[in-house]
Amino acid sequence: VDHPSVGTKYLHSISRKEPPQVLEAHIAAITALYNAMFDEEGKERASALTYFFQDGYLSAKGVLGAIEANRADFDSYLGNHALAFEWVLENMIVWRGLQLMKDSRRIAFNQARDEQIYKNFLRLVPDDPDARFFGQWGYAHAFQKKWDQVDWFGARLEHSTDSPFRGQLLTLLYAYDNATYLDREHKERSVSDAPEIIGPLGSVSTSDLTLFQLAGDASPFESNLYLTPTSVEGVPNEGTTTDYFQFCILVKKAPAD
Repeated sequence: VDHPSVGTKYLHSISRKEPPQVLEAHIAAITALYNAMFDEEGKERASALTYFFQDGYLSAKGVLGAIEANRADFDSYLGNHALAFEWVLENMIVWRGLQLMKDSRRIAFNQARDEQIYKNFLRLVPDDPDARFFGQWGYAHAFQKKWDQVDWFGARLEHSTDSPFRGQLLTLLYAYDNATYLDREHKERSVSDAPEIIGPLGSVSTSDLTLFQLAGDASPFESNLYLTPTSVEGVPNEGTTTDYFQFCILVKKAPAD
């Protein structure tokens, strides 16, 4: 689901050439949306998200609605970017809808967001039974089993009846121990994952980068629920470790890059 600031910057970057007359108003709307959310140096304005939430999304909806009536013109103008242009607009509007969910625990938010992520992915999957995909997703999104009352993207791929990859996923979890990262202001921040994960693995790891295979014959992770973070408010987890992920990479003291 596209963040409006990231999405708007992308839409602007692929629609800067002179449009045909029939598209002038629609491309001008994208330019106006960008100028309202970013300053002359390309830096995001402090008011960007508020603007999109209150007014900017109407511009996005207007352009999205115009695509069907002018599809041939949009396809000719945008070329290989035409499909992405449409989907980014759609997902920016979905993002706004998610923010309207009054859900302090974000259960409904995460449920709806990962449902949209799943739908987006299925739209991209070719009709090829031998297709293989490699992706990088944040933490719980990759879990192959319902966790914290949410059916995450990985769980949907692994278990949904309409998933072409049902029963075929392999999940490798990254776990960070005393690492650093750069935030949106490019300031260094420390990060450590749940102690349920980094505690047991860190006690046996002798390297700053260690790959643990959890699945296998007689593996205790196949029959017990270890390493899985406790759900918020103590909602019990179910199943075994390898129901959620089969490998784990423990990353210690990694610098921000």
